Amino acid sequence: MKKDLFGYWKPACWIVLYLIVGNLLFGTFCPMVLLTGLPCPGCGMTRALFLVLQLRFVEAWNMHPLIYGWMILAIIFVIRRYGMGKSGKELQKYAILLLIAMIFVYIYRMKNLFPYQEPMTYFPNNVLEMIRKHVHRS
Repeated sequence: MKKDLFGYWKPACWIVLYLIVGNLLFGTFCPMVLLTGLPCPGCGMTRALFLVLQLRFVEAWNMHPLIYGWMILAIIFVIRRYGMGKSGKELQKYAILLLIAMIFVYIYRMKNLFPYQEPMTYFPNNVLEMIRKHVHRS
């Protein structure tokens, strides 16, 4: 674990900086939301994680039902890597299955929840909207 912590501290710092700056300047750190205003397949995942940590399981499910699959996969990865000293490569197929499931969940949520229910709402302060407004003013 020590090797991983020291090996990835710079990228981790950049990611944290990106998350903080994106949230402070734009109110979001999701690149798709920031550029298009549309939710991405992972929208709500961070909020769902925080809801799980607050033991608000139903609300977490409603925010993004696949949070539980990703959490289980992460726990298994940590146990295998740091408890058993094994590689995480064997878990890639499960990550791929979760990514495919995210696409299906996204389609369902866009069809049934967008744009009226969080997290599947439209973000009006996006880059494309700002460009559109600027072009129409000119």
